[in-house]
Amino acid sequence: MSAFTFNDLSKLPQPDVVKNYTFEQLWQIRKDQFMGRQPLLLDEDQKPVILPTKYIEDETGNYYRVEADPNRELYYLELESDPIVRILQADVYQEMHLHQRIDEAALAIMPAYATGNDLEQIAARYGVTRLIIVEATLSDPAVLESDDALRRRMILSMEARSTAGPEGEYVYHALSADGLVKDAYAHSPNPTEVVVTILSHEGNGQATQELIDIVYDALNEKTTRPMGDRLTVQSAQIIEYQLNAELIFYRGPSHTPTLQSVDQAIADYRKQAERIGHSITDSGIKSALHQQGVYRAVVASPDLPVVVNTQQAAFCTAINITDGGNVDE
Repeated sequence: MSAFTFNDLSKLPQPDVVKNYTFEQLWQIRKDQFMGRQPLLLDEDQKPVILPTKYIEDETGNYYRVEADPNRELYYLELESDPIVRILQADVYQEMHLHQRIDEAALAIMPAYATGNDLEQIAARYGVTRLIIVEATLSDPAVLESDDALRRRMILSMEARSTAGPEGEYVYHALSADGLVKDAYAHSPNPTEVVVTILSHEGNGQATQELIDIVYDALNEKTTRPMGDRLTVQSAQIIEYQLNAELIFYRGPSHTPTLQSVDQAIADYRKQAERIGHSITDSGIKSALHQQGVYRAVVASPDLPVVVNTQQAAFCTAINITDGGNVDE
């Protein structure tokens, strides 16, 4: 198995440089800095002024505190309407945005978190550029390769520098041959024989002969294919299925928000599951269906799991989610 093909950067721990401060955290820090528990005041002769104190018991402990006195500029920020509170909160709000900007800037230079143009700048260091899936027209903008796909090719590009023809090299060059290539898998069934299976972005994923030829030509370059390899490029066999399920809900004002969450979860699951060699599992489908507010999900079809091999890919042709009402009705 390739060392980089299945390397999931999302599994890396969050970097320590990112703090993710909340407003409440920064506001508490500012209050602690601003307020004094036992302030020392001096009179005109620079002698201590004795002021009455109040014994306080709260979650921070027991202590004595001088009573707030605006005339002596002693504040404890207890009233939201206090002008000083308003001023400090506005300052803390700006500080929170500054910390967020610092966090975002730190993440923008990391391969695991960078997006958009920031990711393209990092990929350029690897000699990888974003692919065009569909060219722009007079009425529509171009459809570009996603950040996840670009990130995957960027990591795979390290194997493309090998001279021995590993799996990851063939996968990288297949994915880079054309923007329509959604996924690729390479294996060697016999010595010196290499079979590359590709999946298309178009339709149900079945690659056209034109796309197969484009990938074959890219992989058959003298600078890409080791001299002794006999190469075959083929389309993945598509295993189509329909998802029919009924959802039983807990009692609530509306099922619409939950159904919207289910639709998004199913789309997210399909995005990562409908690839070469990835089966459609019972746990994956039910996890997507069982969103907040769902009491039970009953899957009528397909028979799960939908098992696919390394030359196949699954594709859902239709999704029908039935509202089965509330559990206690």
